[in-house]
Amino acid sequence: MSEGVTCPRCDRPLARPEERAPRCQYCGWDGAQRAPQRSEARSRSRGVTGTLARGLSSLVGTLVRIALIVAVLSLVAVPLGGTGVPVLDSIAGDAYDTLEELSASVADRNPDPASASPDGAERERNESAGAVSGSASTSANASASDSNSAIDRAATERYIHQYINEERTERGLEPLEFDTELREVARYYSDRMAREGFFAHTAPDGDTLADRYDRFEYDCRVAIDDGRVATGGENLAYTFYDAPVRTDSGMEVYDSERELARGIVDGWMNSTGHRENLLRPYWEGEGIGVYATEEEGRLRVYATQHFC
Repeated sequence: MSEGVTCPRCDRPLARPEERAPRCQYCGWDGAQRAPQRSEARSRSRGVTGTLARGLSSLVGTLVRIALIVAVLSLVAVPLGGTGVPVLDSIAGDAYDTLEELSASVADRNPDPASASPDGAERERNESAGAVSGSASTSANASASDSNSAIDRAATERYIHQYINEERTERGLEPLEFDTELREVARYYSDRMAREGFFAHTAPDGDTLADRYDRFEYDCRVAIDDGRVATGGENLAYTFYDAPVRTDSGMEVYDSERELARGIVDGWMNSTGHRENLLRPYWEGEGIGVYATEEEGRLRVYATQHFC
Protein backbone atom coordinates (compact mmCIF):
# COMPACT_ATOMS: atom_id res chain seq x y z
CA MET A 1 0.00 0.00 0.00
CA SER A 2 1.34 3.40 -0.85
CA GLU A 3 1.80 5.72 2.10
CA GLY A 4 0.56 9.27 1.96
CA VAL A 5 -1.66 8.69 -1.03
CA THR A 6 -5.41 8.74 -0.43
CA CYS A 7 -8.42 8.07 -2.63
CA PRO A 8 -9.76 11.28 -4.16
CA ARG A 9 -13.28 9.92 -3.71
CA CYS A 10 -13.35 8.49 -0.13
CA ASP A 11 -10.05 9.86 1.27
CA ARG A 12 -8.89 6.46 2.43
CA PRO A 13 -5.38 5.07 1.92
CA LEU A 14 -4.87 4.13 -1.69
CA ALA A 15 -3.08 1.01 -2.87
CA ARG A 16 -0.87 1.50 -5.92
CA PRO A 17 0.32 -1.78 -7.38
CA GLU A 18 3.14 -1.12 -9.82
CA GLU A 19 1.66 -3.21 -12.61
CA ARG A 20 -1.55 -1.16 -12.92
CA ALA A 21 -3.05 2.19 -12.20
CA PRO A 22 -4.03 3.01 -8.64
CA ARG A 23 -7.38 1.69 -7.50
CA CYS A 24 -9.26 2.20 -4.22
CA GLN A 25 -10.04 -1.04 -2.44
CA TYR A 26 -12.77 0.64 -0.44
CA CYS A 27 -14.96 2.62 -2.87
CA GLY A 28 -13.72 1.12 -6.13
CA TRP A 29 -12.30 4.31 -7.57
CA ASP A 30 -10.01 3.45 -10.47
CA GLY A 31 -7.23 5.75 -11.43
CA ALA A 32 -7.32 4.41 -14.98
CA GLN A 33 -10.69 6.07 -15.60
CA ARG A 34 -10.49 9.31 -17.58
CA ALA A 35 -11.75 12.05 -15.35
CA PRO A 36 -12.66 14.35 -18.21
CA GLN A 37 -15.08 11.81 -19.76
CA ARG A 38 -18.02 12.83 -17.60
CA SER A 39 -17.30 16.48 -18.21
CA GLU A 40 -17.02 15.95 -21.97
CA ALA A 41 -20.28 13.99 -22.07
CA ARG A 42 -21.97 16.66 -20.01
CA SER A 43 -20.55 19.33 -22.33
CA ARG A 44 -21.83 17.50 -25.41
CA SER A 45 -25.24 17.12 -23.76
CA ARG A 46 -25.35 20.78 -22.93
CA GLY A 47 -24.36 21.61 -26.54
CA VAL A 48 -27.15 19.50 -28.05
CA THR A 49 -29.67 20.89 -25.58
CA GLY A 50 -28.58 24.44 -26.32
CA THR A 51 -28.86 23.89 -30.06
CA LEU A 52 -32.37 22.48 -29.70
CA ALA A 53 -33.37 25.34 -27.43
CA ARG A 54 -32.04 27.93 -29.86
CA GLY A 55 -33.82 26.21 -32.77
CA LEU A 56 -37.10 26.08 -30.86
CA SER A 57 -36.77 29.71 -29.86
CA SER A 58 -36.14 30.71 -33.48
CA LEU A 59 -39.16 28.71 -34.65
CA VAL A 60 -41.40 30.28 -32.02
CA GLY A 61 -40.15 33.72 -32.97
CA THR A 62 -40.87 33.07 -36.64
CA LEU A 63 -44.39 31.84 -35.89
CA VAL A 64 -45.06 34.89 -33.73
CA ARG A 65 -43.89 37.22 -36.51
CA ILE A 66 -46.09 35.42 -39.06
CA ALA A 67 -49.09 35.69 -36.73
CA LEU A 68 -48.47 39.41 -36.28
CA ILE A 69 -48.18 39.95 -40.04
CA VAL A 70 -51.44 38.07 -40.67
CA ALA A 71 -53.18 40.10 -37.96
CA VAL A 72 -51.96 43.39 -39.45
CA LEU A 73 -53.01 42.36 -42.96
CA SER A 74 -56.44 41.38 -41.66
CA LEU A 75 -56.90 44.81 -40.13
CA VAL A 76 -55.65 46.64 -43.22
CA ALA A 77 -57.76 44.59 -45.64
CA VAL A 78 -61.05 46.03 -44.38
CA PRO A 79 -60.46 49.73 -45.08
CA LEU A 80 -58.57 48.94 -48.28
CA GLY A 81 -61.30 46.68 -49.61
CA GLY A 82 -62.53 49.43 -51.91
CA THR A 83 -64.68 52.51 -51.57
CA GLY A 84 -66.26 52.36 -54.99
CA VAL A 85 -69.59 51.00 -56.09
CA PRO A 86 -70.66 47.75 -54.43
CA VAL A 87 -72.29 45.56 -57.04
CA LEU A 88 -75.57 43.80 -56.53
CA ASP A 89 -75.69 40.52 -58.37
CA SER A 90 -78.05 37.63 -57.78
CA ILE A 91 -77.81 37.98 -53.98
CA ALA A 92 -79.39 41.23 -52.91
CA GLY A 93 -78.78 40.86 -49.18
CA ASP A 94 -75.06 41.61 -49.39
CA ALA A 95 -75.64 44.91 -51.17
CA TYR A 96 -78.57 45.81 -48.94
CA ASP A 97 -76.22 45.69 -45.93
CA THR A 98 -74.04 48.38 -47.53
CA LEU A 99 -76.77 50.89 -48.37
CA GLU A 100 -75.09 53.81 -46.63
CA GLU A 101 -71.88 53.42 -48.65
CA LEU A 102 -73.50 52.80 -52.01
CA SER A 103 -73.41 55.54 -54.62
CA ALA A 104 -74.87 53.51 -57.47
CA SER A 105 -75.38 49.77 -57.39
CA VAL A 106 -76.28 47.62 -60.32
CA ALA A 107 -77.79 44.22 -60.88
CA ASP A 108 -77.22 41.30 -63.22
CA ARG A 109 -73.45 40.75 -63.52
CA ASN A 110 -73.45 37.60 -65.64
CA PRO A 111 -72.56 38.60 -69.22
CA ASP A 112 -74.51 35.69 -70.68
CA PRO A 113 -77.58 37.06 -72.47
CA ALA A 114 -79.80 34.62 -70.61
CA SER A 115 -79.03 36.39 -67.36
CA ALA A 116 -80.05 39.80 -68.66
CA SER A 117 -83.46 39.10 -67.17
CA PRO A 118 -84.19 36.86 -64.20
CA ASP A 119 -86.55 34.68 -66.26
CA GLY A 120 -83.96 34.15 -69.02
CA ALA A 121 -83.47 36.49 -71.93
CA GLU A 122 -83.22 33.82 -74.59
CA ARG A 123 -85.98 31.82 -76.24
CA GLU A 124 -86.19 29.81 -79.40
CA ARG A 125 -87.28 32.11 -82.16
CA ASN A 126 -90.42 30.14 -82.98
CA GLU A 127 -91.47 29.85 -79.35
CA SER A 128 -94.56 31.66 -78.16
CA ALA A 129 -93.90 34.68 -75.99
CA GLY A 130 -96.36 33.30 -73.46
CA ALA A 131 -99.63 34.53 -72.05
CA VAL A 132 -99.94 38.13 -70.97
CA SER A 133 -101.92 38.55 -67.81
CA GLY A 134 -103.35 41.58 -66.13
CA SER A 135 -102.42 45.24 -66.22
CA ALA A 136 -100.56 47.54 -63.87
CA SER A 137 -102.22 47.51 -60.46
CA THR A 138 -100.20 50.55 -59.45
CA SER A 139 -100.02 53.46 -61.82
CA ALA A 140 -96.51 54.78 -62.35
CA ASN A 141 -97.96 58.27 -62.10
CA ALA A 142 -98.90 57.56 -58.50
CA SER A 143 -95.22 57.30 -57.61
CA ALA A 144 -94.64 61.00 -58.24
CA SER A 145 -95.33 62.26 -54.73
CA ASP A 146 -93.83 63.86 -51.65
CA SER A 147 -90.04 63.73 -51.81
CA ASN A 148 -90.03 63.35 -55.60
CA SER A 149 -90.88 67.02 -55.82
CA ALA A 150 -87.30 67.68 -54.68
CA ILE A 151 -85.97 66.40 -58.00
CA ASP A 152 -87.22 66.49 -61.57
CA ARG A 153 -87.30 62.77 -62.19
CA ALA A 154 -88.34 63.10 -65.83
CA ALA A 155 -85.24 65.21 -66.46
CA THR A 156 -83.10 62.72 -64.54
CA GLU A 157 -84.45 59.87 -66.66
CA ARG A 158 -83.69 61.75 -69.86
CA TYR A 159 -80.15 62.54 -68.74
CA ILE A 160 -79.55 58.88 -67.89
CA HIS A 161 -80.80 57.92 -71.33
CA GLN A 162 -78.55 60.54 -72.92
CA TYR A 163 -75.44 59.30 -71.10
CA ILE A 164 -76.23 55.68 -71.92
CA ASN A 165 -76.40 56.50 -75.61
CA GLU A 166 -73.16 58.46 -75.39
CA GLU A 167 -71.46 55.38 -73.96
CA ARG A 168 -72.91 53.22 -76.75
CA THR A 169 -72.12 55.50 -79.67
CA GLU A 170 -68.55 56.02 -78.44
CA ARG A 171 -68.13 52.28 -78.92
CA GLY A 172 -69.71 52.17 -82.36
CA LEU A 173 -73.10 50.85 -81.17
CA GLU A 174 -76.51 52.08 -82.24
CA PRO A 175 -78.21 54.46 -79.78
CA LEU A 176 -81.29 53.17 -77.97
CA GLU A 177 -84.76 54.54 -78.48
CA PHE A 178 -86.40 56.05 -75.40
CA ASP A 179 -89.39 53.74 -74.86
CA THR A 180 -92.08 55.53 -72.84
CA GLU A 181 -94.06 52.32 -72.31
CA LEU A 182 -90.99 50.59 -70.92
CA ARG A 183 -90.36 53.66 -68.78
CA GLU A 184 -93.68 53.04 -67.03
CA VAL A 185 -92.55 49.52 -66.12
CA ALA A 186 -89.25 50.88 -64.81
CA ARG A 187 -90.95 53.65 -62.82
CA TYR A 188 -93.30 51.15 -61.26
CA TYR A 189 -90.45 48.99 -60.01
CA SER A 190 -88.33 51.88 -58.69
CA ASP A 191 -91.45 53.12 -56.89
CA ARG A 192 -92.06 49.69 -55.38
CA MET A 193 -88.48 49.16 -54.20
CA ALA A 194 -88.47 52.58 -52.54
CA ARG A 195 -91.84 52.16 -50.83
CA GLU A 196 -91.28 48.57 -49.68
CA GLY A 197 -87.63 48.99 -48.72
CA PHE A 198 -85.90 46.31 -50.79
CA PHE A 199 -83.37 46.28 -53.62
CA ALA A 200 -83.35 43.19 -55.83
CA HIS A 201 -84.41 41.83 -59.19
CA THR A 202 -87.03 39.68 -57.52
CA ALA A 203 -89.54 41.38 -55.22
CA PRO A 204 -90.33 39.90 -51.79
CA ASP A 205 -93.53 38.37 -53.17
CA GLY A 206 -91.61 36.64 -55.98
CA ASP A 207 -92.44 39.19 -58.68
CA THR A 208 -89.82 38.93 -61.46
CA LEU A 209 -88.88 40.98 -64.48
CA ALA A 210 -91.04 38.76 -66.69
CA ASP A 211 -93.97 39.32 -64.32
CA ARG A 212 -93.51 43.06 -64.51
CA TYR A 213 -93.41 43.06 -68.29
CA ASP A 214 -96.57 40.93 -68.30
CA ARG A 215 -98.23 43.22 -65.76
CA PHE A 216 -97.88 46.12 -68.18
CA GLU A 217 -98.66 43.90 -71.19
CA TYR A 218 -95.22 44.65 -72.60
CA ASP A 219 -94.07 41.95 -75.02
CA CYS A 220 -90.33 42.06 -75.71
CA ARG A 221 -88.74 39.86 -78.38
CA VAL A 222 -85.42 41.04 -79.82
CA ALA A 223 -83.41 38.82 -82.16
CA ILE A 224 -79.97 37.88 -80.84
CA ASP A 225 -79.03 35.51 -83.66
CA ASP A 226 -80.74 32.98 -85.93
CA GLY A 227 -81.94 30.80 -83.08
CA ARG A 228 -82.46 33.06 -80.08
CA VAL A 229 -84.39 36.11 -79.00
CA ALA A 230 -83.97 38.36 -75.96
CA THR A 231 -87.09 38.88 -73.87
CA GLY A 232 -85.85 41.79 -71.77
CA GLY A 233 -83.12 43.01 -69.47
CA GLU A 234 -82.78 45.02 -66.28
CA ASN A 235 -80.20 47.07 -64.36
CA LEU A 236 -80.89 48.58 -60.95
CA ALA A 237 -79.21 51.40 -59.04
CA TYR A 238 -79.68 53.71 -56.11
CA THR A 239 -77.79 56.61 -54.63
CA PHE A 240 -78.42 59.78 -52.59
CA TYR A 241 -79.31 63.21 -53.89
CA ASP A 242 -77.79 66.39 -52.43
CA ALA A 243 -75.89 64.39 -49.80
CA PRO A 244 -72.34 62.99 -49.65
CA VAL A 245 -71.92 59.60 -51.30
CA ARG A 246 -68.77 57.52 -51.69
CA THR A 247 -67.62 56.77 -55.22
CA ASP A 248 -64.51 55.36 -56.87
CA SER A 249 -63.13 58.88 -57.22
CA GLY A 250 -63.92 59.90 -53.63
CA MET A 251 -66.82 61.64 -51.94
CA GLU A 252 -69.36 63.23 -54.27
CA VAL A 253 -72.50 65.31 -53.84
CA TYR A 254 -75.05 65.12 -56.65
CA ASP A 255 -76.88 68.42 -56.40
CA SER A 256 -78.45 68.52 -59.87
CA GLU A 257 -80.39 66.10 -62.04
CA ARG A 258 -77.56 66.05 -64.56
CA GLU A 259 -74.94 65.11 -61.93
CA LEU A 260 -77.29 62.53 -60.41
CA ALA A 261 -77.79 60.87 -63.79
CA ARG A 262 -74.06 60.90 -64.50
CA GLY A 263 -73.36 59.21 -61.17
CA ILE A 264 -75.92 56.47 -61.82
CA VAL A 265 -74.54 55.72 -65.29
CA ASP A 266 -70.97 55.74 -63.95
CA GLY A 267 -72.04 53.18 -61.37
CA TRP A 268 -73.31 50.88 -64.10
CA MET A 269 -70.28 51.44 -66.31
CA ASN A 270 -67.86 50.68 -63.47
CA SER A 271 -69.15 47.10 -63.26
CA THR A 272 -68.05 44.80 -66.07
CA GLY A 273 -71.22 42.70 -66.19
CA HIS A 274 -73.60 45.64 -66.02
CA ARG A 275 -71.62 47.59 -68.57
CA GLU A 276 -71.88 44.62 -70.93
CA ASN A 277 -75.61 44.46 -70.26
CA LEU A 278 -76.24 48.05 -71.35
CA LEU A 279 -73.78 47.76 -74.26
CA ARG A 280 -75.36 44.67 -75.79
CA PRO A 281 -75.62 45.35 -79.54
CA TYR A 282 -79.04 43.75 -80.00
CA TRP A 283 -81.00 46.05 -77.66
CA GLU A 284 -83.24 48.46 -79.54
CA GLY A 285 -84.80 50.56 -76.79
CA GLU A 286 -84.76 51.26 -73.09
CA GLY A 287 -86.99 52.68 -70.39
CA ILE A 288 -85.61 54.51 -67.37
CA GLY A 289 -87.62 54.91 -64.18
CA VAL A 290 -86.49 57.03 -61.22
CA TYR A 291 -88.09 57.37 -57.81
CA ALA A 292 -86.90 59.28 -54.74
CA THR A 293 -87.83 58.76 -51.11
CA GLU A 294 -86.73 60.61 -47.98
CA GLU A 295 -84.99 58.54 -45.33
CA GLU A 296 -83.50 60.03 -42.16
CA GLY A 297 -83.30 63.47 -43.69
CA ARG A 298 -81.65 62.32 -46.91
CA LEU A 299 -83.14 61.77 -50.34
CA ARG A 300 -82.52 58.24 -51.57
CA VAL A 301 -82.95 57.79 -55.32
CA TYR A 302 -83.79 54.46 -56.97
CA ALA A 303 -83.28 53.93 -60.70
CA THR A 304 -84.43 51.04 -62.89
CA GLN A 305 -83.23 50.48 -66.45
CA HIS A 306 -85.26 48.14 -68.65
CA PHE A 307 -84.16 46.94 -72.08
CA CYS A 308 -85.84 45.52 -75.13
